[in-house]
Amino acid sequence: MKTGTKILSTDILKAMQMIVENHVEHYQSDFEHDIKTLKEAAVKTERTDRIFVWLCRTCGTWLLREKDVFIRGTRENNTFCFYAEQTRDNVLCFVAEISSLEGNAVRGNLYAFDYPEYYQRVKAAAVSPGSVIVAYEKGRRILPPTAHFGAYPDYELGRFVSFRFVPESAEQLETVLINEKRIRERFKEEYQITGYELYEYPKSPTDNGRYYGKTPLYEQAVTAVREAKENGLQLFIRAVCSDGKKRICK
Repeated sequence: MKTGTKILSTDILKAMQMIVENHVEHYQSDFEHDIKTLKEAAVKTERTDRIFVWLCRTCGTWLLREKDVFIRGTRENNTFCFYAEQTRDNVLCFVAEISSLEGNAVRGNLYAFDYPEYYQRVKAAAVSPGSVIVAYEKGRRILPPTAHFGAYPDYELGRFVSFRFVPESAEQLETVLINEKRIRERFKEEYQITGYELYEYPKSPTDNGRYYGKTPLYEQAVTAVREAKENGLQLFIRAVCSDGKKRICK
């Protein structure tokens, strides 16, 4: 994917796997953990729990929750900033929006970012931390954002379940995330054309047009339209695209 482009309503895992195979030379097994996290996220109801920043390096991957990337001092924020501040790694950066789980396929949108440019925006827009909420099987503890904790049982509250960071201002973080979504929506959609289909012009506004034929080459499709017109038949062309959509060619 090119920087500043997006793939919509796609099989996220398939698209990410191709990127891993082409870019990651060592520790491709990191992606197995990403797959597990994405599948778990696909069934969550909270939208912000289904949006991730994905860093793809020559030595592995990192899958980070977007909302935590934009809270200063979190593990996600520190990890995201580390490769820009302390390494010269060639980092590919993406945002994955997860929409649903269909069998083993995770569907959603994938956006390609320029990592150094995105890093500068994260540094400028990240909000102050407020606290970290650690959940256990019998309750929870609210800790300061700098507190150290792990995935081990609590002597009073039992087994560790999860944790989440809370910003000092939830409203400020929400504003940042809304702005990020608007930026992504302006990205250019990326796809490849795999062939062309011909249809007869519909006879009514509710008709999609009757299927006429197909060809792998645009020039052949244009010739077919021209020849059909000479015989009194009006055809139009739809491009069959790699993202599963069919787009009308002008």
